[in-house]
Amino acid sequence: MRTLDCRGAHPGRHAPPTLEELRREVSRIAGRDIAMTQPRWLDRFSDVTRLARTFRAGRVFLAGDAAHVHFPIGGQGLSTGVLDALNLGWKLALAVRGRAGAGLLDTYDAERRPSAQRVIDNTQAQLALMRPGPELDALRTVFRSLLLTDQESGRRLGDLISAQDTVLPAPTGDGGPAAGTFLANLALTTEAGDTDVIELLQEGRPLLLLLGDGASVTSTGRVPGAGR
Repeated sequence: MRTLDCRGAHPGRHAPPTLEELRREVSRIAGRDIAMTQPRWLDRFSDVTRLARTFRAGRVFLAGDAAHVHFPIGGQGLSTGVLDALNLGWKLALAVRGRAGAGLLDTYDAERRPSAQRVIDNTQAQLALMRPGPELDALRTVFRSLLLTDQESGRRLGDLISAQDTVLPAPTGDGGPAAGTFLANLALTTEAGDTDVIELLQEGRPLLLLLGDGASVTSTGRVPGAGR
């Protein structure tokens, strides 16, 4: 059970939380007295926000909460940390094996720090919308109208919160407009028959899609001539 009060800094925020404090807050929100006994774990969080100046210093790499801390909303801290590890893991593996190209490890900071900054920006924006007060009512009204009437705005916000909007920089500038973006689960037609991206990834191995000459994504998401 979690409660949230966006009215301002809690006067006892540096003290360990107590069951009575949680009970009072839950009772206030529920509008009636709520009995509580035998808590297993109590903790408190805040909107403290920090971002490391760099995610790499020589042989030291920062990831997850060591690199970025922000208001915990939507599980974005966990997702961002997992993506940090995913980005860094294979690069370290190549470096350990002596197969990493010059500057490969430097791309970790170049790719992941901007992503963490976007998470910090959007969590701060969400928190601003959650703060009570009539001065923000107009902003909430406009924002609500956009979400209800503009599907594209809703999709973009969903991609932002899920990190699906991540675009990694292309060092060579090649690859087309989709380079560095998340690949959707496209339906594919191959020599072996119909399949899709998720099915081809079931083996847990790197996957290379070689699209046939003139191949393009149709309105049904099918890519003619795609091969494995």
